Order: sequence, then structure tokens, then C-alpha cells
Amino acid sequence: MVCVTADVAVRTADHLRTTEAALAEQFPDVPRALLHDLVMAAYRSLEDARISDFLPVLVWRIVRDQLRDQLPAPRRQLGFS
Repeated sequence: MVCVTADVAVRTADHLRTTEAALAEQFPDVPRALLHDLVMAAYRSLEDARISDFLPVLVWRIVRDQLRDQLPAPRRQLGFS
């Protein structure tokens, strides 16, 4: 069993808030509460991982991929002048 120190818990919480903020910028139309729920669900799915250094990146990728799969692709401007 791994003992999580308060310092690790604080850093993890900070990383998850940063991840949530980055996703909010990338997906501005998604409600922040939904982003929070998705981030926490992704984190919980990985929290028993033996190596936790990359959890914020993995959480970001999981949520980003979920949102990309569920949201319509943004309209792209063709760049014609």
C-alpha cells in the first residue's frame, strides 16, 4: 500500500485544476462542472497506477478524447480572402 502525503495530494489537486483549466480553454462551450466531473472520473480510473508522474497528462488526454468523440468538429475557415 502506498502512503500519500499531504504534499503529494496538494500537488495532485493543483495538477488536476490546471488540467481542467486547459481543457476549459480548449473546449469553451463545455460547462465547467462537466469538465470537473470528467477530469475527476478520469483521475479515479488511474489513481491506482503504480507510476503517477504522468497522471495529469493521461487525464487530459482521456478527457480530451472523450470530448472530441462526443462534440461535433468545429467549423474550419478555409482562409480564402
